[in-house]
Amino acid sequence: TILSSLQDNIQKGRDESTQHSRDSTGAMDDTTGWRSLETNLQTLASYANGCATFYLLEKPWSVKEERNTEEWKEFCNVLEHCANVHVNRHVRAASIATLEVLIHCCEEGDVVRHIFFEEDEGSEEESDEDEEESVLKTTIVQVLKVCLADNWSQVRMAASVLCRKFFITLIKEQQKHSNDDDEDDIFDSFYPALLPRMCL
Repeated sequence: TILSSLQDNIQKGRDESTQHSRDSTGAMDDTTGWRSLETNLQTLASYANGCATFYLLEKPWSVKEERNTEEWKEFCNVLEHCANVHVNRHVRAASIATLEVLIHCCEEGDVVRHIFFEEDEGSEEESDEDEEESVLKTTIVQVLKVCLADNWSQVRMAASVLCRKFFITLIKEQQKHSNDDDEDDIFDSFYPALLPRMCL
């Protein structure tokens, strides 16, 4: 599957060439030789975009039932690693684009509030579950903090598009509940981290 291939490529790392000149031994560039990692991310984004909200509702995610499943956390951690840590700029940009598609999936399925906002009502069990911060929101904020200041304009551009999609989606959802007094809390949690980077 795409996910297993994604994990496999991350673990194996880049292709190792047996032909090195004396001057290039040990040299690392950030453009070539990363197996099919970028392709995995692009394929995953295209598949999720086509499935829209069904991608989030089907196994292994099933985020409608629980927004922070262990499988979902692991997936978001992989995307954050590819976006923030990976040396290849194409992989970083592809991972950021995948996060943008996930926001689109939430929007299409009308689960933005469930995924990104705290639940207003529910049982004690639901309240305890929702005390944990949304892993997708946390991942996006962490990615934007790093990638809006990336050295490569390609990555900064992808992060800027993600940032715009993130804010527009949350603002639209907030406007649906404009009478609620506590709706600004979600923005207060990441404004200090993102506003300075957005203004640069």
